[in-house]
Amino acid sequence: MITALASLCAAVPADASPAPPGAASYSPHTVDASLPGAAFAVAGDIEGDARQELVVTGFGRFEAVPGGPPIPPAAGRLAVYRQSGRALGTWSKQLVFDTDAAIPFPNEPGVADVDRDGDRDIGPRRIPSLRRTVRISQLVGTPCRRPLEAS
Repeated sequence: MITALASLCAAVPADASPAPPGAASYSPHTVDASLPGAAFAVAGDIEGDARQELVVTGFGRFEAVPGGPPIPPAAGRLAVYRQSGRALGTWSKQLVFDTDAAIPFPNEPGVADVDRDGDRDIGPRRIPSLRRTVRISQLVGTPCRRPLEAS
């Protein structure tokens, strides 16, 4: 499950004294209750529209084994969530890759202009040393995407 938190604080004038610690409160909003094994999330303006998208990885579901350790999923997912309105209640989802990409345990995503073309790309923030291929996804338009690979 992915949950976004919105601050319930009211706007204060610039010359007001700072609020004491613990004065802020937050209200949870479910973005996607169906992403199995939601693991990491990062916010970033991928589309260049001054709005933050959520980039989220999901490991998948572990299989329970009676009397033994759980069996890990074969592959995970990476999805981008876009706010459909101004409130946090409505999101659209675009899968960057699904389990058919056979990427086990997709790690923490990062958002940066990796190829220096002026737009933001999605890539791993940390790369496990056991993998030889790094996959970076570049969103081209909406909802198109073009995977870039480097060995």
